[in-house]
Amino acid sequence: MSRPVSMEGRTRGERGSKLSTCVVIPALNEETTIADVARGALLFSDAVIVVDDGSTDRTAELAQQAGAHVIRHPRNAGQWSALRTGFREALRRGFDIVITMDADGQHDPIDIPRLLEPILEGRADLVIGSRLRGRSVTMIPYRYAGIKFFSKLLSTFMRMNLTDVTSGFRAYRSWLLKALVKLMRERQYGILEATIIAWRLGARIEEKPIKFVPRRTSKKGNIRFFLNLVRVLLRALMAHLRSSSRLKAITYGLVFRPRSSQEG
Repeated sequence: MSRPVSMEGRTRGERGSKLSTCVVIPALNEETTIADVARGALLFSDAVIVVDDGSTDRTAELAQQAGAHVIRHPRNAGQWSALRTGFREALRRGFDIVITMDADGQHDPIDIPRLLEPILEGRADLVIGSRLRGRSVTMIPYRYAGIKFFSKLLSTFMRMNLTDVTSGFRAYRSWLLKALVKLMRERQYGILEATIIAWRLGARIEEKPIKFVPRRTSKKGNIRFFLNLVRVLLRALMAHLRSSSRLKAITYGLVFRPRSSQEG
């Protein structure tokens, strides 16, 4: 007989040790902010992995000086390619929970414990930091409209109440990351694909309100970004509608394990 490991609600690992945490930060030409972001993240986690996605400035150097483990892509491969590189390294090093956040200072590391709480208490496998839940924010109007649009669409499809499905400030259980690394195909605009795959795998998803410091200039929120999210969303929904024996096999292999006699 088997049951999902993720449903056990334990706050400790297989050997009885406290769950270990790692922050993964994809970065592209963020030399002005990366050091502060990395140092802040280290205050609330066991390690920080910065994936320099082909920067032409001092991003990698400054991240390393701040105490992060740095992996460099020789050329720009896309945000979610960088994240998968970081996920693989975090999984290789055996971390139980991985937090993702932006390198540009929009996310406040002080919110990391808030994202970890539902996982440590055994309530969630994926925690999304919401910029819109329970608070008003100053944001470019069309970016705000895009967040509301995608959140409403996925909430309806997934039968959940989500307010910020495009947020990159998240916490993942390791079993879910293993599945995302295997199943995801998007290199740049992968946030919606990751959310849908997590839901398809039966992951428990929760939102927590976070602080948000908007950048004066950002590629996120422009029409190209919106259209690419639509493209990725349609592809992910089509994948869901198709029969997927591969998904079932991966779900069983990563989420389930034999139940031991000590667990009753």
